[in-house]
Amino acid sequence: MSFRSYNDNPLADIVDLQSVLDVGDPQNGAYTLKAELAIFPGEVAVDQMIIKVSLRQVTLGLRLDGLDVVQGTRYGVDLVPEVIETRTAVDQEIVTSVEAVVATKAIAEGEITPLLQQAKLGATRDKSRTDKSTATLRQKSERRTTHHPVRAMGNNNWRVSEPSDSELDHHYLNDTPLCELRHNSVNPNRIATTLAVSTPARQVTTTVLKDDKLLRLSHNKERVLAILVAKALNKVSGSAEYNGEVTFSTSTAEYEG
Repeated sequence: MSFRSYNDNPLADIVDLQSVLDVGDPQNGAYTLKAELAIFPGEVAVDQMIIKVSLRQVTLGLRLDGLDVVQGTRYGVDLVPEVIETRTAVDQEIVTSVEAVVATKAIAEGEITPLLQQAKLGATRDKSRTDKSTATLRQKSERRTTHHPVRAMGNNNWRVSEPSDSELDHHYLNDTPLCELRHNSVNPNRIATTLAVSTPARQVTTTVLKDDKLLRLSHNKERVLAILVAKALNKVSGSAEYNGEVTFSTSTAEYEG
């Protein structure tokens, strides 16, 4: 049993997607879906304009024919641990005023560690009051965060993103097993997987680098984006209709039987 892959990357300088379906156990209908995904800022020539295109977030969606995902095999699952450990840290200075005698004793006994101690000099206004000192203390803390560049979501989707919502500019999958698959019936009529990289238009950033028509950018930003969207959709799906989603690449692995 062999599978053939069909990769459609009309804007391969920006999004390059490839996939293969490896046969693990043909008798039991077990397969492994592997994918390669690279996303970089790139330039596109549209209507006498040179446009820089960058993406902040995309969805890698999977459609299956005759197959189901084996539970517990999806890549990039952000599983919440049974016990969550929280480390709280505060980096701040605490300035306090204490009696000179008490402060001196505490420092000598190691109870506090002042970074700065300034004694108030001069005579007291009356004998019932005592000279005071200020002690500056520092308490340190830290917060640890993690980020999954390719994170498994619901409905056989993966979300690809960078920390702080920065632009995508890396290889994100490199012949990486996305999931294990099995037949969803004894003899399915068709066995195939289709991966697609798409994103809402709001996640697409465009910058006009060269404009031979000398168009005013403030009036043509939406038009430039609409042209880019139509260009991508036309090459991928053959449709000029824009529904708010831009599909940049598709990859299909199909059984050659």
